[in-house]
Amino acid sequence: MTLFRSIKTQFRVMLTTREWKIAWLAMMLFSCWGFLAVFDLCDSLEIDIISHFPDANEAMAWSNSNYTTWSFFRMLSPFLILLPFALSYVSDYKNQLLPVYFSKTPRSIYYISKLIVCFFGTAFTFAIPLLCNIALCNLILPRHNLTWIGCYPTEGFTFSILGEDILYPTIYPAAPFLRLYLYSPLLRNLLYVVLLSAFFGLLATLIMSISFIFHANKIFLFLPIFMLSQVLNSVDIWTFKKALSDAYAGVENQLPYINFDLFDYIDSSIVASNGRSPWLMAAFVFFCIAAILLLSRHAIKNELGSLQ
Repeated sequence: MTLFRSIKTQFRVMLTTREWKIAWLAMMLFSCWGFLAVFDLCDSLEIDIISHFPDANEAMAWSNSNYTTWSFFRMLSPFLILLPFALSYVSDYKNQLLPVYFSKTPRSIYYISKLIVCFFGTAFTFAIPLLCNIALCNLILPRHNLTWIGCYPTEGFTFSILGEDILYPTIYPAAPFLRLYLYSPLLRNLLYVVLLSAFFGLLATLIMSISFIFHANKIFLFLPIFMLSQVLNSVDIWTFKKALSDAYAGVENQLPYINFDLFDYIDSSIVASNGRSPWLMAAFVFFCIAAILLLSRHAIKNELGSLQ
């Protein structure tokens, strides 16, 4: 069996699994709820005229601007990431399907096709519902450049996106992809859909490569991303509070603040977006790719008997 046919087979398997259907349904419901949450948020702020609502591209469901849905998305995504296909190798192993697959296709093609489908399958499971959310917002909500921090190009708006209103030092004070945002907020949101989907696809692929070695229990595989999310969030809260307290205390030669919470890097909001280091994210991506390659190489070299 060729690599293309193996990918096609694994993709069909993914679409028939209960886990993928749950993840797909959850993301589609989240997309619709994120759109409706904008109306609830505006109602709580006593904004009852739709023309006074924030711009459509400020109302994305996965944006910190829409805080209710963003906090829910942050909490749920470490578990949703694994559902589409990341745990499928464990199912193959427990159902004793590996000898069947290996009798029809080389071991290397089986593992490579698993990883490819895991990455793209997870990415599409998140990307398509988020694109639906963008379409809903842009079809119904106004597009008038009114943001949560003011209207472009007022002084308060300019200070916020450039990071000129922060008290602590940071190497990256401005909102990420600022030039693209000023050209088209919609294009920037589309870029963030790609980045978010690719990031989640990479994490899912990392967990699948771990499952090649540790496949005794699916519950164990839910822990790494959840623990990573919690640890990075705690570290970032600590470093942010220290940067802020040092700034208030007038500490000289203060170290620049860097946002260590990598899940913040997929937040498309321009509010409180300073401190995001592209080098930190690049280092993490490099680490994930290296781990995937090493773990997959180890699995491919294992004898068939050790997997039975």
